[in-house]
Amino acid sequence: LDTHRVAHLVTKMRKAGRAKEAIAIVETHVRSHTGHDHLNLYEIEALAEAEPIGFVRRLLPWFVELAYSEVEPDRSYKDQFPTSRALGWEWDHHNRQGEVFWALRLALEAAARLAPQTLYAIVEPYLQAEIEQVQSLLADTLAAAGPALAGEAHAFLLADPRRFGTGDARGTSGNTIQTIHGWSACQLVAAIVPGLDDEQLVSLRDAILRWSGYSDQTWAGFSASEKRARLPWIAEARAPLLESIPGELQTLQCCAERG
Repeated sequence: LDTHRVAHLVTKMRKAGRAKEAIAIVETHVRSHTGHDHLNLYEIEALAEAEPIGFVRRLLPWFVELAYSEVEPDRSYKDQFPTSRALGWEWDHHNRQGEVFWALRLALEAAARLAPQTLYAIVEPYLQAEIEQVQSLLADTLAAAGPALAGEAHAFLLADPRRFGTGDARGTSGNTIQTIHGWSACQLVAAIVPGLDDEQLVSLRDAILRWSGYSDQTWAGFSASEKRARLPWIAEARAPLLESIPGELQTLQCCAERG
């Protein structure tokens, strides 16, 4: 079936109370589709919101497989996750109504609020995915769960320092496109802080203060002058992460890096 017929069938089944069957049709359709950068189905968001757990179970594995199908070679000297070419630059732009990628994001965030432990069991096998877009999507999902998954999110962040720089947010100011690096990580830290005890908060603070955005090997290769030149950039990247740490746990280094 073509996309319009699939969308019509899926909408009809959802309205008839057959959301799980409709999701199965969506999965079959997206797996057979080419040109994933613009994969749209009319009112797909309504299906994701009607059955978020079922939507995630079916569509998250496909999304991860797609992300891995074409990976950008890592040529950066920064310590970051490889990027998928298969998803497109605006793969999760919030204005793309009917976009399957955006519907998956909605389903993940709805499931995280509705049944956080069930959702975590579904996403846990994908936490180690070596793809930036997957990591940022999972960080946003954990942020949606907030304190309910604070312990799991704390472990997620501390397990790999690259996660402190994950998830870019893009916007426009006049004719200029602006990018905020590490947006997802900052939102995740802010969301889980209320659910962490003092010991977890201290370990999170210390992990942020250790994070430079460079691997140990890359940092060791810089000259003394190159390291000094990069220190202000590192402090600037850490500052938004440190803002959510409670004031009584802030150190002199935290205050200096926050300006």
